[in-house]
Amino acid sequence: MMDLVIVPSSHAKSVLELTGELDVPVRVVPEWFYPEILKEEHDPFLRDHDFGTKFNFLIVSQLTGQDSETDRKNILNTLKWICEEFEDNPDVGIVLKTNHGKGTKIDRHLTRNILNSTLSEIGVKNRPKVHFLHGNLTTSEICGLYRNKSIKALVNLTRGEGFGLPILEAAASGLPTITTGWSAHTEFLSLGKFISVNHDLVEIPDRKADGRIFVKGLKWADPHESDFKKKIRKFYEKSDLPDKWAQDLSLKIREEYCRESIIK
Repeated sequence: MMDLVIVPSSHAKSVLELTGELDVPVRVVPEWFYPEILKEEHDPFLRDHDFGTKFNFLIVSQLTGQDSETDRKNILNTLKWICEEFEDNPDVGIVLKTNHGKGTKIDRHLTRNILNSTLSEIGVKNRPKVHFLHGNLTTSEICGLYRNKSIKALVNLTRGEGFGLPILEAAASGLPTITTGWSAHTEFLSLGKFISVNHDLVEIPDRKADGRIFVKGLKWADPHESDFKKKIRKFYEKSDLPDKWAQDLSLKIREEYCRESIIK
């Protein structure tokens, strides 16, 4: 018998309460970002790495489906839409840190096959280069990745989050975020300004429903392709204002979502 349920966001709290099946209190205790983010120096392996493309969009998410319809993180559509928008632009790249649930060689092979299949179906002749990162990174390495000068923004077209830790980490690092304007991550991003992508709330596909985490009739966000493409194009052409938003937001997040504040 439980006395209390603890969740990392108000969004998760409301979802649980709306099921009508809880008879114990629900309390919110958010995540905190890596304290190493506050340091000035990080592992140079990824901080100084030359990806060979000057303007890179960063995606840090786990593949949660084998096709674009069932992937909650929406990575495959994100890849497709960036590639289509920046066809024939050799300066633009995508740095993708992902896996399919594990850090093994088998997982890397499976993930690479899914990505290659998606990219081959796009139909773009001269698409942006995709830099695929797989496996465990040290905290210092991931902090360095957020600060690589050629990485201009974190992109996350998630369909729903219980919290959104990589989004918090990137925002705390001062990296502009381009993300779906719905779900738990908007709670900390709303401390300032970010690039919010329009969406519709739609029922999850029947074949996604497993009767445990995903139940038929539940809804998630479906980001608008046209709005996303318009906003990443605008960001590419003029990023000065979003850069300023990101710096202002990072100060607030560092204050409210650091380890000490959450523990208090």
